[in-house]
Amino acid sequence: MYALDTRVVRQDPQTMPAYVSTAPAWVIADLMLSAHRGQPLTAAEQALTAGPFVGESLQWLQRALVDLSK
Repeated sequence: MYALDTRVVRQDPQTMPAYVSTAPAWVIADLMLSAHRGQPLTAAEQALTAGPFVGESLQWLQRALVDLSK
């Protein structure tokens, strides 16, 4: 329930669409590197770095970080 200026809007949270903002590749890459270094990420940052990625550079970085973790 949300009330603003005497207007009331009701919507079931189960049916609300999730909005995931697109972030620039450099931001996602920086977050991926931070996670690789062991720095904690927020839930939103984890969602951004989860993939799958369309861009080849982020795909490459993801593979490289997995290989470095082995």
